[in-house]
Amino acid sequence: MKRKKSVNNAVIDIKKISRRPVPTHFGGRIHKKNGSIRSVVQWHCASNSDIVQAGFHPSLSGACRPMANPSPPDAPLTIPAAHFVLGAVSAQQFPVDDLAEVAFVGRSNVGKSSLLNRLLNQRGLARVSRTPGRTREINFFRVGEKWWFVDLPGYGYASVAQGQRSAWDQLLGGYFAHRRQLRAVILLLDPRRGLTDLDRELLTHLDQYGIPALPVATKVDKMRGNERREALRLLAETIPKASPFALLPVVSFSALTGDGLPLLWQRLQAILSDEL
Repeated sequence: MKRKKSVNNAVIDIKKISRRPVPTHFGGRIHKKNGSIRSVVQWHCASNSDIVQAGFHPSLSGACRPMANPSPPDAPLTIPAAHFVLGAVSAQQFPVDDLAEVAFVGRSNVGKSSLLNRLLNQRGLARVSRTPGRTREINFFRVGEKWWFVDLPGYGYASVAQGQRSAWDQLLGGYFAHRRQLRAVILLLDPRRGLTDLDRELLTHLDQYGIPALPVATKVDKMRGNERREALRLLAETIPKASPFALLPVVSFSALTGDGLPLLWQRLQAILSDEL
């Protein structure tokens, strides 16, 4: 049975968008609420003259594009209290509750721990490894006593043994398959590298579970002017081709300067509150 969603008098076949069977349980995937089918990915459909802008999805032949960035919040940013709860090395150790959850993942040395510490305004909350690629646990942080922020192991570090990589793949596969409350994965990308083959592989893996990814470009303070604009443009161009579930546009972020912090919090709150 096909699940369709009507947006602005246009009908989108969700299964055709994903081109894979779409789970119907709750957790950032396609789910049922108040008798209707909803998706974390919101689509805006418009006439051809209205869609000539970054972020359109080419597989929809220019008919629709993912929801644009919301306007930056006017109110002062309030960061909820957060604390580390546990590091899990198996699915049996995952917390058992129904709190909404987002997970953070990216290549080793992409700045994930620094982003989490800045995001939660706690230096040292997420440990910055002196040896990238050595994190072997899935770390759970309770945020505001109502959400989980989950720090997933980094990927793509060359010196990690093949056996360790296989163990990580198995752990992450179990996490993606069984965390029903997972609303989205926050994919951290180094815009200086662009979208790598490993990033594409992860996006494909997430698509198989119907999990949307919010792309965040880290370390943007290391680029200036045209270099930054061109790097972000390339990410905005390549990500939709790699994943129909990507929550565009890309959020640019600097843990050093705090650039993008209010906008990233706004996007996270919308995801966790199921307001997308």
